[in-house]
Amino acid sequence: MGLIYLLSRVSENHYCSILNSDDWLVDDYIKIVQKYEGNEFIAGSCEAYYSDRKVLRKCRSLKMFPFYMPIIDPSLFIRLSLYRKLGLYREKFKVAGDYDFSYRVFKNGIKIKILDEILVNVEMGGFASQNLSLAAKEVLEISREWNLNPLPELAFLYRFLKFPRFDFFDFL
Repeated sequence: MGLIYLLSRVSENHYCSILNSDDWLVDDYIKIVQKYEGNEFIAGSCEAYYSDRKVLRKCRSLKMFPFYMPIIDPSLFIRLSLYRKLGLYREKFKVAGDYDFSYRVFKNGIKIKILDEILVNVEMGGFASQNLSLAAKEVLEISREWNLNPLPELAFLYRFLKFPRFDFFDFL
C-alpha cells in the first residue's frame, strides 16, 4: 500500500528504499547514493548484526539468482519508474517478494548497479530468518518461473540441506 501511495504522489524520477523495522541506514547514505543517481536499481553492502557478532555482507555475483538472492535487499535504492515498468512486489510472496522483484529486474535486462559501499545496517533474526522454510519454497517457485532447467530444484536442495554459501560458487 505504501508504494501505491508513493507512486500516486511523487515523480517517477524519485527513488525509494524499503527498510525493515530493525534496519537502519548509514550516516552518509544520501551522499553515497547521489553519486550513482542515474541508475534505476542500486544495491549496496551491509553490516549484518547477529546476537554475537557483526559481519560485512557484500552482494554476490548476479549469476547466483537461480540459487538465492545475491543482493542485499534492505540496501536497494530503486527509481520509482522501475515499479511502473515491472509492477510492484507480488503479495503472494510473504518472505521472498524482494527476491521476486529483484529477479524480474535481472531477467528483464535492467542494469543493476552493485556498490561495495555499506548502505545499511541489518539486525538479523527477523521475519525472514524465522520463516526459512516458507522462504525456500517461495524462492523455488520464483526460480521455476524463470528457469526451464533443474537449477531451481538444485538450489532448493542446497538450501534444504543447509549447505553454507561457499564463495567458490560465485565463479558461475
